[in-house]
Amino acid sequence: MTTTYFLSGMVLPERTLFSLNSPISINLLSSDTGDHSMLLYISIDLSQITIKIENVPDEHDINTLRNSVRSVVFNIVNSYGYIKGSAFEIEITKILKDSGEHMIFGVEIPVIEQRYLLLSQEDKGVKFNNLLNLTYGPDGKYFRRCLSDCMMSMRHPEDTGFYCYRALESLKQYFSYRFKLEEKRDVVQWRKMVEELGITESHYLSIESWRKPYAYAARHGVPEAISEEWRIKIFNDTWEAVDKYVSYRSSE
Repeated sequence: MTTTYFLSGMVLPERTLFSLNSPISINLLSSDTGDHSMLLYISIDLSQITIKIENVPDEHDINTLRNSVRSVVFNIVNSYGYIKGSAFEIEITKILKDSGEHMIFGVEIPVIEQRYLLLSQEDKGVKFNNLLNLTYGPDGKYFRRCLSDCMMSMRHPEDTGFYCYRALESLKQYFSYRFKLEEKRDVVQWRKMVEELGITESHYLSIESWRKPYAYAARHGVPEAISEEWRIKIFNDTWEAVDKYVSYRSSE
C-alpha cells in the first residue's frame, strides 16, 4: 500500500523571497528499498516551500522521507544560489498525510536530546560553561571546529557521517598537537586520543563501522544514502566521544 504526503517548509533567510517560476516534478527512489519510485511536486513561492509526494510505501520511515525530500529541495535551492552567489538554507517543518494526520518536525535530534534531558538543571549549566570555556584560547580552535561540525551534522542529514567524523578528527588534532604527534601516522594519533579519553574498543570499532561508508565516501565526493538507524548510531558514537573530551579537558 502507498500513501500521499504533503510537506511544507521555508527557504532561509525569509527576507530573500525566493520563488520558482513554476513547480518542479522529480522522481525519487526510496532510500529504504532503492527501487521504489515516488513522485515529488515541488513549488516555492516567496520562500514558502510546498511539496506533494505520491506513491510513498506505508512502511517508509517518516524521518528518512523528510531527509530525502529535504535533500532534493536543497539541491534546487543550491543550484540557484550557485548562479546568484547567495547562500541559502532550508527547513522542512511539517508533514501531512492524505488521511489528515500531521506532524510538526522539531529542531531536536531525539537521540541527542535524550542525553540532555537526563542531566539535572545544575549539570546542564555546568556542562554549558565547560563547553564554552573549551572554545577559548589558542587550542580552542580544535573544539570550535568540532562544535561547528556537530551542528552541521544535525542540519545536513545526508552528510551526518562526514561532519561527525570530521568533528572527531578535530579532537584528534588536539591530541596530535598536545603530544607532538604531528609527524606520526594517523592511526597513532587516533590511538592516542582513544587512550587519553578512555574510549573502549567496542566504541572505537563502532566508529570504524561507519567511517568508510558514511565519512570517507562523502569526503571523496561519493554520494551515499543514509538511513535514520545509521544516523542514530553515528550521533551516539560522536556525542559519546565529544562528551568524554569535554570531561577530560574540564578536569585538567
